[in-house]
Amino acid sequence: MNPRAVQGDTVEDPEWDEEAMPETLSISTQTDALKVKKKSHTSLFTLDIKKEQIIDNLRAIYARTDPEEFWKLTYPGTYDFRYAFHNTKVVSPRTPLTPTAERIATLNDVVADFRRAFVLFVDILKSIDQLRDVQEDDKMKIAKSRFAAFYWWLCSTWSAKAGCNGVCYSNGSYHPASISDMPKSEGKHGVRIDYSGVSQKSLENLVEPLRRMELSDEERIVGAVMVILADPVPNVSTKTEKILAEARDFYLELLGYCIKLPEEQQGIRVSTMVLLLASIMELVHLTTDNIQLSDVLHVIDLGDWSQELRDHRYRRQF
Repeated sequence: MNPRAVQGDTVEDPEWDEEAMPETLSISTQTDALKVKKKSHTSLFTLDIKKEQIIDNLRAIYARTDPEEFWKLTYPGTYDFRYAFHNTKVVSPRTPLTPTAERIATLNDVVADFRRAFVLFVDILKSIDQLRDVQEDDKMKIAKSRFAAFYWWLCSTWSAKAGCNGVCYSNGSYHPASISDMPKSEGKHGVRIDYSGVSQKSLENLVEPLRRMELSDEERIVGAVMVILADPVPNVSTKTEKILAEARDFYLELLGYCIKLPEEQQGIRVSTMVLLLASIMELVHLTTDNIQLSDVLHVIDLGDWSQELRDHRYRRQF
């Protein structure tokens, strides 16, 4: 027993000494800070895993093919856009994507590529988690509004990688920039399908800049999603607008994650890619004019399902 305690003297507990308290609090604060830092690192690690999973899923979508016995199957009939969106087999089978530009495209190649690209577009759109809660009518508006931009990004990135003098397609063919080499419709007096010099414009304004950038595979596939989400979709609900904005921010961050450069250079590269959207939208307008004229001249039959898609113009009223 402490004799001073028996005498009634106060015993000072060294753990609560006023001079010791700041040191004790400092240790506690440091411990809390370490816990927060550890938790932060864990959260970032978890987020990086999620990002890698999304990129891997996109790779799998591009690699996805249907069994070979289905490649030659056709489904004659009249289908509207909504039905085709949810039943893509009536549009095209998932044949292997071979953007190698080994031969000049025929009209059949052009139509087959348009159809195959649409199926790829639908698969990617359905993979975007943020869009799963979007109401059905708004989903259709997004699909109609953003396919053309996606298609130009897809073909242009393929063209940049293949190094062809024209627009590269998914089936080993390409649409040449040279007018004399362009495919014609059937018949003695065949009609060429590029009425606005779209192929040449795509080379100058989109393919060449992409070629100089030498995009990685990750940048190409994540960039395709970014193109889908990049611009506002007209006439959707306020809730859908918010969902699209959140998805846009997420995939913009994911695009930056794909760029293994210092932060400053990373920002410049992302900005350069985003600036290319203006060139894409110009090509969308020109392509719409081409397709409408093709319809008038009965040059290309893309199928009844695509009528709503072809009638759509950027920011038009649905």
